[in-house]
Parts: sequence; structure tokens; C-alpha cells
Amino acid sequence: DPRQHVAIPDPGSDALVAALKHDIDDGCGNVAAQRDDPGSMWSLHRDLLALRRARPALALGAWLPVEGSDAVLAYERRHGGKRILVALNLSDR
Repeated sequence: DPRQHVAIPDPGSDALVAALKHDIDDGCGNVAAQRDDPGSMWSLHRDLLALRRARPALALGAWLPVEGSDAVLAYERRHGGKRILVALNLSDR
């Protein structure tokens, strides 16, 4: 889902611009609106990418599954003597 980098003004009746506008009517779908919001998807992805760059095991390491529950996806990454446990909460809590 590509995001606009700036808010697009209301296109009026122009069908082509309306089609290109996508789903940013709420004002939070563009990067400019999400960049400084620590709870935005943009910030989450920025932080996860920074973590991946800082920890080679996350990008290069062997992947080993770890037993979890139905609501938790867990795995371990190993590289260069480093081990990282990743646990993802897939529940709504």
C-alpha cells in the first residue's frame, strides 16, 4: 500500500485524481502526517528497520521456530554468536 508523502487537496470531480488519491481522506494516510506520530505505522516500520540494521542476526541469522501459543508467533534468530528471540503477539490484546 504505497503512501503519499504529502496530503493531496480535495480533487473535486476529477475522476483521475480521485482514483490516484487512494485512501488518504482521513489525513493520516500520508507520511507527513505519520512522521512525528510515535504510534503510526510509518514510525513502527522506521523503528523496525533501524533495529534490523543494528542487529545483523535479524537480517542474516538462521531462523529457528520457538513453541508459542495460538496468539504468539515466536522464533529465534542466530548469527555470529548472537541470539535474538522474536515474539509477536497476534491477539487483539
